[in-house]
Amino acid sequence: MRILHVLWTGQYGGIQKLVSDMLLFNKADQKNADLIIISHKEYLFDYLSGKGIKVFYCGLKSGYDFNFIKLYRLFLLFKEYDIIHMHDFNPFVALMSCLSGKKIIYTVHGGFNFFRRIRFSELINKRLLNIFFKTRVDFLVFNSEFTKSVAIKYHKLKKSNYAVIQNGINTETVVQTSPEPDENKNKSFIIGACGRFVEFKRFDLLIYAFYQFSKDKDEKLMMVGDGHLKHKYENIISDLGIRADQVIITGFTDKVSYYMKQMDVLVMPSINEPFGLVAVESLLHGNPTIVFRDGGGLVEIIEGIEPLDIVENIDDLVKRLNYYYSNQSEITDKAEKRKKYAERFNIKDMISKYQNIYGHL
Repeated sequence: MRILHVLWTGQYGGIQKLVSDMLLFNKADQKNADLIIISHKEYLFDYLSGKGIKVFYCGLKSGYDFNFIKLYRLFLLFKEYDIIHMHDFNPFVALMSCLSGKKIIYTVHGGFNFFRRIRFSELINKRLLNIFFKTRVDFLVFNSEFTKSVAIKYHKLKKSNYAVIQNGINTETVVQTSPEPDENKNKSFIIGACGRFVEFKRFDLLIYAFYQFSKDKDEKLMMVGDGHLKHKYENIISDLGIRADQVIITGFTDKVSYYMKQMDVLVMPSINEPFGLVAVESLLHGNPTIVFRDGGGLVEIIEGIEPLDIVENIDDLVKRLNYYYSNQSEITDKAEKRKKYAERFNIKDMISKYQNIYGHL
């Protein structure tokens, strides 16, 4: 089988990381899977090309770019493959996939616009996606039970060919290949967070909790990531009077595991997170990983290992942080249990489930 994955952009994010890991694992396992990036090459194009993955580039300038020549070339490319595996939606790209006559699998990673009013153009796009799902997609995959329940309601889906396949990571290499942290790591108790600085990640809640937690302590907050809310978070830190030497903001980095190894506890305050691979990676490092009750797919991950690490609000988060601060031996004692649990979310099993669907189609 020849599989072609379809991404709208190569800008580094959770979906891009997942698809990248799938392609690299398939290459190592001698399975034939390639990628096309539709609009912006960004980071992923050069990265995967350098790893020997066949990556195509469509070159559409925007979601409204109806460039006949580029779309016709896309149609011809689709014709060369057996399965088109889509991870993003654009009506023109979807049309080319329909015209190609190939089998289509679509993975729903989220994207439900919980936090803002939907523009008219997005309403049109949503309606077209509904039609695409119901009339042309051969199989739908959801990355969590949370995503499935929301998508069925959001897109008004009825009985259909779909399954839940939780995201996976390469558990055999994610820890071993990351550099070891500085030997001075344990001089401070480090509370960490990883992800894009965007609204639904709610890192401001963590900052407020850290402020309460650290009033009588000389501990550190490490925020691994970047985004348009960075200055807002820096202003909150300043307004609360948290010392600059207590906070580390790394900016964008692909060395997330390096920083996770320095953390004692990781907090993911997201609301309605479709899945949350960062939580799995944190557990794989043996870190306690705290999430909020309204965290969506994150809750599904954590309830299987430590239900007490699912908190209701900032006050609960502060109490849980104080618990781990006062019981640091428990972090070490249960590290292996967390690592073993995280191995359930391995990319080999995830890809095996996808291969079964490919074969069925």
